[in-house]
Amino acid sequence: MTERYSFNLVDEPWIPCLRLDGEPVELSLRDALVHAQELQMVAAELPHTTAALMRLLLAILHRVFGPADEDAWAALWTAQRFDAAALDAYFQMWRHRFDLFDPERPFYQMDDPKKQFKSVVSLKHGFSFLHDEHFDHTNEASGFVLTPQEAARCVVTVQVFGLSGTSGPTLQFTGAPGLPGATFMLQGDNLKETIVLNMPAYPEQAFFVYVADNDAPIWEQDDPFSDERDQPYGLLDYVTWQNRWVLLDLPDLQDDKPVVRRYKVGPGPRLRVDGTEPYFAYQKSKKGGMIPIRFSEERSLWRDSVALFSIGGPTKEQYQSPTAFRWLSSILESSEEYSRVSTDKQLNCLALGISRDPGNVAKVLFARLEHLPIVPAYLLEPDLVQSLSSALSDTEKTARSVLRAVRVAGMHIHIAQAEQVKWPRYGIHLKASQSIHKEEEKEIEDWVSHAGVERAYWASLDVPFQEFVVRLPADREGARIDWQQTLEDAAYAAFDKIALYAGDDGRSLKALVVGRQALAYSLRQDLPLIHQQVEQQPTAEEVSL
Repeated sequence: MTERYSFNLVDEPWIPCLRLDGEPVELSLRDALVHAQELQMVAAELPHTTAALMRLLLAILHRVFGPADEDAWAALWTAQRFDAAALDAYFQMWRHRFDLFDPERPFYQMDDPKKQFKSVVSLKHGFSFLHDEHFDHTNEASGFVLTPQEAARCVVTVQVFGLSGTSGPTLQFTGAPGLPGATFMLQGDNLKETIVLNMPAYPEQAFFVYVADNDAPIWEQDDPFSDERDQPYGLLDYVTWQNRWVLLDLPDLQDDKPVVRRYKVGPGPRLRVDGTEPYFAYQKSKKGGMIPIRFSEERSLWRDSVALFSIGGPTKEQYQSPTAFRWLSSILESSEEYSRVSTDKQLNCLALGISRDPGNVAKVLFARLEHLPIVPAYLLEPDLVQSLSSALSDTEKTARSVLRAVRVAGMHIHIAQAEQVKWPRYGIHLKASQSIHKEEEKEIEDWVSHAGVERAYWASLDVPFQEFVVRLPADREGARIDWQQTLEDAAYAAFDKIALYAGDDGRSLKALVVGRQALAYSLRQDLPLIHQQVEQQPTAEEVSL
C-alpha cells in the first residue's frame, strides 16, 4: 500500500462479542463499552484471547471511572450503561495511541531495530517464537496473512500470554503475566455487569500490592521503559505491561483488502511483582508458598472451587481468592444499599487460559473456557465454604476408593493367588506374605490407565456438581446427602466399566466381584451421610482386602 494505512481500535470493529440474543458481532473499543449492556460477553476465537481483551477493557474503564470507593462502584453497578460522554472524552484525548499502524507510536507495540521481520504465522499460532524453521518458511511462502482485526487481537494476546523460552544463544523471553494460572472473572447478566463485577475500587482498594501516583496504562506513558524498570507503577501499568517488543509490518493488499504478512518480535522488559496476579486463584503448596490454580488435562477446575470463596474462615489460610471475589464479598458485607447484588443472585464464573506442557513450557497443550455457577452467599458464610470443602473432600476420597477397587480387581485378574500378594502403596492385602513385583505393578497400572475409570468418574460429575453448588446454600443437609448418593452412583458406574477390559473366564469374573466388594466397603467409610444406618463392622472377607 503506497499511502499510510490507519486502523484505529477506537472506531474500527475488531472485538468479537455475543449480543444478548446470541448473535456474534465485531465491535470497536468504543461500541463494545458504550453498548456493553446489550452484549452477553466478549467471545474471541480462543479463550485466552477473550481473557486478554477483558483485561484491556478493564484497564480503560478503571482509568475513566475508577471507581474511587464503594459509593462510586454502586453508581456504576446501578447505572443502565457506561457514561458515553466520559468514554468519548477519554478516547478523544488518547485516540492517536490506539492506531495499530501509527508511524510514531503504534498501539501496544515497540520496535526493536535489531530484529528482522518474519511471517505472522508464529504470532497467530500459539503466540510462540519457538517454531520449526521449515514450518515458518512454508507458511510464509504460501502467503499466510492476518487481517488488521486478527492482528490487533494477536498483539493484545501475546502481551498477556507470550511464552517463555530462548531464541538463539542469548535471547531470553520471559513468560507473560497471564501464563501461570487460569484467569477467573465473575460474569453477570450482560457484559456491562461482568465488567463492573471485576472492577474493585481503584486505586485504594484494588487489592494490588502498590499503586503509585503515576500509575497509568502503557499507551498513556510517553516513554514507559526508559529507566529499564522491572516493576509496574500500579494495577493499570501492570495489566497493560508489554511483555514483548512487537511491531507489525504495514499492510499490503490481497483481494483488495488490507492484510498483515510480517512482524518483528523481541523480549520485552522483565516484570517483577511483589504480589499476586489479580485474576488468579491461589492455593498453598506443600512447601508453604502460594501457587496459582491452573488448567490441567486430567483435572477440572471445579475440583478447586473452594479457592474462589475462601475470603474468611478455616479455608482462608490454604487459599487466596481472585480480586473480584474479595471485592464482591466486601460489597455484600458493607450495606443494604448494595442489595441489588443480593446473596441470592446467581452469577457465573468464567475461567479462561491455556495449559502448557510441564516438560516444555514453550509448548501449548490446549486453551480452555470453563463455567461455574456462583451464589454470592459463599462469599459471606465461611461455614458454607467449609461444607463445600467437605463435599469436595468426599469426592476426592471416593475417586481414590474407585481406583483402589479397580487395582484390587486388576491384581486378581493378572496375578494368580492374588490374595497372597500385598500392595502396600494402596493398602491392599496388607496381611499377605509377599509384596507385588514391579513388573506386576506396572502391568496392572497400565491396565487401570487403559480402562479410563478415573476419567469416567470425574466426567460424570461435571454437571451434577454445578447443580450441587447452587443448591447447597439453601439446603445444606439435603444437598450433602444427595451429593454423596451421586458420588456412590458415579463410583459404581465407573468401576463397572472395567468389565469391558476383563476376561469372561471364572477368574476374571471373581476379580470383578472382589473388586466391587472392596469398593462397597470403602464407600461405607467415605460417604457416612448415606450409610449411617448401615452396619459398619467389616466382614472377614473385607478385612482381607
